[in-house]
Amino acid sequence: KDFSNWKNSNERLFEHETSKNHLNAFIAFKDRSTILGRIDVELQKQMDQEKCYWKMVLTRLASVIKFLCKRGLALRGDNELIGSQSNGNYLGLLELIAEYDEFLKKHIQETGNCGSGKTNYLSSTICEELIKCMGNQVFNTIVSSIRKSKYFSISVDSTPDEGHVDQLTIVFRFMEGPNPVERFLKFLPNQGHKAQEMFDGIMQVLEECNLDIKNCRGQSYDNASAMSGKYNGLQSKIIAENSLAMWVPCAAHSLNLVGKAAAECCSFTISFFNFLEEIYVFFTSSTHRYNLLIENLKTNEKKSNVLVPKRISTTRWSCRADATKALVQGYPQIKSTLRSFSEDLNELPKTRHESNSLYKKMCQLETGIYCIFWHEILDRLNAVNKILQSPTLDLNNAVVCVKSLKCFIDAQRDMFSVYEEKGKIITDSVDYVEKRNLKHNIRLDPLGNKSSSNVELKPSEKFKVDCFLPVIDQLSTSINQRLKAYEVICDRFSFFSRLYEHSYEELQEAAKQLVKVYKDDLDELLCIEIVHFAEFMKLYSSSKPTQMSNEHFMYKTLIEKDVYTAFPNVA
Repeated sequence: KDFSNWKNSNERLFEHETSKNHLNAFIAFKDRSTILGRIDVELQKQMDQEKCYWKMVLTRLASVIKFLCKRGLALRGDNELIGSQSNGNYLGLLELIAEYDEFLKKHIQETGNCGSGKTNYLSSTICEELIKCMGNQVFNTIVSSIRKSKYFSISVDSTPDEGHVDQLTIVFRFMEGPNPVERFLKFLPNQGHKAQEMFDGIMQVLEECNLDIKNCRGQSYDNASAMSGKYNGLQSKIIAENSLAMWVPCAAHSLNLVGKAAAECCSFTISFFNFLEEIYVFFTSSTHRYNLLIENLKTNEKKSNVLVPKRISTTRWSCRADATKALVQGYPQIKSTLRSFSEDLNELPKTRHESNSLYKKMCQLETGIYCIFWHEILDRLNAVNKILQSPTLDLNNAVVCVKSLKCFIDAQRDMFSVYEEKGKIITDSVDYVEKRNLKHNIRLDPLGNKSSSNVELKPSEKFKVDCFLPVIDQLSTSINQRLKAYEVICDRFSFFSRLYEHSYEELQEAAKQLVKVYKDDLDELLCIEIVHFAEFMKLYSSSKPTQMSNEHFMYKTLIEKDVYTAFPNVA
């Protein structure tokens, strides 16, 4: 029967689809198609087989791509020929798997090296498409986790890649379930090094991911002025958008900068570390010299393990600690080895000259003092730096470690005489290097005033004033400056680390201060919740793992015990 009532077609179509006749007809169709089969049943079977076949192929390809990407290995080679030694890790791994996988072996035999026009999914184009699809899936998963967590902090840094293109790295930190996680999100190429350019790039990423800058609660960068500048840096521009996005600099990187500043505070310090590098280069540039040094170092009865001279690295400050430790431990042996090379007439004149120059420096009292002094300073810097890089360390303990390091450094200010005595022992020298003082002609003042004579310090006092105290002052000042960046956030949240020890009034006051700062996130009920929460956590305090911070343990307990709804402000 014809239909012409198109004005009410939606209503009539709905009536037909829900009518008894239509439902009976549809059920009959399904029954007959199941029993007798449809006209396209064979075609459908073939389609299902093809889907299954290519799904099995793609599963193997995706597994190989994940394996290589996890290890940061290159995928492509010089060509894309199956069987070639230069076809890259991607095709090479597929060939290896094919030796034990009959399905993949047959697929490669039938479709490998077939050229264009025949589908095999082994080309670089398909490989790149798979990488892009997998990357998009990971990206969307990370963004979804950030949205679920709501609050996050960001970390940004830039570095040139292999193609000399500057890449801005964006990393997010947030809570995923009961655990804090750090997730790399993406690179931004050619973003520029100015604070405004980096700020625009970050805001663009947040907008693309539908993330609100108002939910950012922290930011962490290196200590470059474009990043950490209080007035025109990146951190100041983000704080202008969200005052709660507190800047927390990387503690380990800050400590490295403290050591770097101290190592460049005076000319003798620079010369000393250049001297350490010269020692390393002299012995490692010749296997003969190196082997002779090893033999002499083994004669050191006080030390069972042999430490050889180390290269000075500008990025890894632990290398400087290792270099000074090796020099202190093997000072007599290194010194005697250099002397033997300087007196050996069979050696080249250049070698004899270099070894004699290094030997004379090792005989100087100043070198011995600096060697002992920097060994102890760098040993403590390196020890604290390793603690700061621990993934389980919380901010409160990090600040305590840095403060204790400052106290240690300040205490060394009055220890110059001790270092001087130790320097005399290892150098077998009691005198400082005499330096010629230039005397300027003094003419009479036109008014008849006499010029005051310059006060000459003793060599010991002069070395202390010019080379020892500046290092102590630079270390102490630099640590003080960097501690200020942590004081505000520690004052706000440090009471959580000793939650059980605080009185009722102290908890109330700390909660009031938090509510005052985070007025859009917390309400006045936090003052009551925090007291109740402290009593609640006392019941589980004995089960806290030793390697877990108090803050992490408390949050994990809230999630695992499923009581976060009872403490919404705390959670």
